[in-house]
Amino acid sequence: AALCVGPGEVAGLDSDTAFERHPLARGDLSLRVSLAWVVALAALSAVLAYLLSPVCLLLFGAAVALEIVYCALRAVTPWKTVVSGVMVGLGGVAGWAAAAPLSWRALSVFGFLALWQIGGRNIASDLADVESDRSVGVTTVATVYGPAVAARAACVVGFATLASIVTLPMSGGMLSDLALVAGVFIVAWPGAKLWYCPTSDEAASYLEWVSLYPPAVLLVALLPTLFGVL
Repeated sequence: AALCVGPGEVAGLDSDTAFERHPLARGDLSLRVSLAWVVALAALSAVLAYLLSPVCLLLFGAAVALEIVYCALRAVTPWKTVVSGVMVGLGGVAGWAAAAPLSWRALSVFGFLALWQIGGRNIASDLADVESDRSVGVTTVATVYGPAVAARAACVVGFATLASIVTLPMSGGMLSDLALVAGVFIVAWPGAKLWYCPTSDEAASYLEWVSLYPPAVLLVALLPTLFGVL
C-alpha cells in the first residue's frame, strides 16, 4: 500500500460528479431554486410511486426518512453506511412491489442491493473523497479507520454482494452462473486491485466498475425474456 499514493481529489471519471459538484454550495443554484427543484421532484416521485402501488409510496417515504437520518449522521458515525444500504435496498423492494405482490423472496433483492450500496458505492465513494471529507469533518470508514481498512471493508462487502447472487430469484442456475462470471470482471477484479492499492484513485475506479453490476445482473435475468434462451 505504501507504493500506491493517490491524490485526495480524484482526477478520473466519477459518475457522482460528472457534471458539477455541489452547485448549491458553489452558488451556481440559489436556495429558492434548489428547494423548488427538490419539492417538485419529491411530489412527482410520490405521485408516481402511488400510481405504481400504494406500497411503493410507503417504501418511498421510508427511503426518504432514511436519507434524512443518513445526512444527520454525516459527522456522527461511520456506521451510517448501513443506513444508506437499507435505503437502497428498500428501493429494490419498491421495484418488486411495482411489478408483483410482495413476498419473502423480495428479501433477496433487498440484500443484494443493500450490500452493493454499502460496499460497492458508499464506502468506496467515501474513500475516493477521504481528503475532502476530512477537511469538513465528515465521519466515514475511511476518515475514522484509514484508507486500508476502508478498502478492505469495501472489498469484503463487495464479495458478499457476489455471494448473494445465488439467492436472487432467477429462472435457472445458468443465469446465476452468468451473473457470477460478470461479477468476477466487474466486482472481484477491481476489488482485488483496490485491496492491494487502497488509494482514492483506485477507489474511484472501483466505484465506477461496481456501479455497473446491478444493470449487468438485470440484463442476465432478462435474457430468457429478451432472447428466449436458457
